[in-house]
Amino acid sequence: MEILKNPHFDFLSKARYFVAGSLLVILAGVAFIARNGLRYGVEFSEGTQLILKFASTPRVDRIRDAVGKQAPGAVIQTYGDASRNMVLIRIAGALQGEVENAGRPVLEALTASYPENAVVESSSEVVGPIVGAETAD
Repeated sequence: MEILKNPHFDFLSKARYFVAGSLLVILAGVAFIARNGLRYGVEFSEGTQLILKFASTPRVDRIRDAVGKQAPGAVIQTYGDASRNMVLIRIAGALQGEVENAGRPVLEALTASYPENAVVESSSEVVGPIVGAETAD
């Protein structure tokens, strides 16, 4: 199978076009960052990180719907091996409540909105901005 009919392309004669295109992309990126700023994740700002283990294979879309009502903008992804039925939820900003119970509103929302797949185990961790500030500097 032949993808290119003529593999001999003179890249050097087109170098100024490639450089101009690269500069446009870089300037667009700089303008976007200057306008919107950088969005730091939970690692660089304060927030809560939950690791949840479900009874059966979790459906991330159902979890996203349940958690989105309680904590808009939460990052939800599978965690570890798929056979372990674990999900990682990162919530930027501090949730209302005590440090020990930072994940309780999310667990209650999951219990109410996704009762057919119960949370078997959970661990929560409150992430502070101190380590992120040291890393960002």
